[in-house]
Amino acid sequence: MCAPAGQLSFADALSMCKKNKVPICLMYGREDPWVKPIWGLRIKWQIPNAPYYVISPAGHCPHDEVPEVVNYLLRGWIQHLESGGSSSLPHLEDEDSESSIARELEFPRDGSKKSVNLRLYGSKYSLWRQVGSYLRSNLSLVLKKSAQDKSTC
Repeated sequence: MCAPAGQLSFADALSMCKKNKVPICLMYGREDPWVKPIWGLRIKWQIPNAPYYVISPAGHCPHDEVPEVVNYLLRGWIQHLESGGSSSLPHLEDEDSESSIARELEFPRDGSKKSVNLRLYGSKYSLWRQVGSYLRSNLSLVLKKSAQDKSTC
C-alpha cells in the first residue's frame, strides 16, 4: 500500500505481455483476504488461453501454503508449453471441455495426504457460459422438484 507506483500500470504490463506473447498461468488462493478473484478473471477475459487455477484451501501465498500443488500445476503447465500444447494441462487430462472444471485432489504432505480443491478455468471459459450452466442446473433441480411434488399429490 505504501510502495511507490510502478513505471507501468497493470493494464500496460498486461498489454505488453499479450503483445510479446509472454505465456501466462494464473493461480489464485481462494481464501486470499486481499486479492479478489476478479483480478484473475480480468486477465483471463483478456488472455483466454491463459489457464486460471483457483486453489482451496490457500490464501495470499499458495506457493508457501500448498507448494506441492503449485509445483504440480507449474510443472504441468511448463510441460504443456514445451510440448507445443500436445500434452494436457494439469487437471484436464481426461476432459473434453476446457471451460470450467473442479476436482478434489490429494497431495502428499508430511507423511499424510492433504486434500485440495482445484478449479480450472480453461481456454473456452466465459462468464456467460458459466451463468448459463448455473441457470440450467438450477432449472433442472426446480423441474425435478416440481415433478416430485406432482407425483406425491
